[in-house]
Amino acid sequence: MKTKLIQRYGDQIFFADIGGSRKEAVCFHNMASYIVNERRYPERSNDEDTKKARIMTADGKIICEEIR
Repeated sequence: MKTKLIQRYGDQIFFADIGGSRKEAVCFHNMASYIVNERRYPERSNDEDTKKARIMTADGKIICEEIR
């Protein structure tokens, strides 16, 4: 079935591995972009101080991982 979908839709279709035992999500690239950009972070604040704090926290996590 996956092969048929790829033949029919080509580069427009996207298969995402969502973990577990052979579980994949199928969607179109435009929908994948929408989900990542609009649905994943709905609670993000536009406040500059909050953005800076979020970035610094992420940077700290990256540095800690690199040290390990």
